[in-house]
Amino acid sequence: MGAFSIKGLQDILPLISSALKNPYVVVGTLLLTLSSLFWITLLSWFKIGIVLPMTALTYVIVAIISSLLLGEGLSFYNYLGVVIITVGIYFLLYKIV
Repeated sequence: MGAFSIKGLQDILPLISSALKNPYVVVGTLLLTLSSLFWITLLSWFKIGIVLPMTALTYVIVAIISSLLLGEGLSFYNYLGVVIITVGIYFLLYKIV
């Protein structure tokens, strides 16, 4: 999109049009919509005390995917963080499930 300047209402429509033509904006919007629908569905099935701690698994999944698919190296502290998050989620959900 590049740099832009909004001086009035007439400058907003071309900006919106430009954003809607950007595939990254379109895909990001679709993924955000799907994520919201998924979140609402999960909350209709389970209590928030179960669903919310599970969102911390995002950090674990990103670390694993970045290591396996992108070849990024994980340090000892990265692995330690993944273990701490996983153990923390286990203790949070141990009595609930």
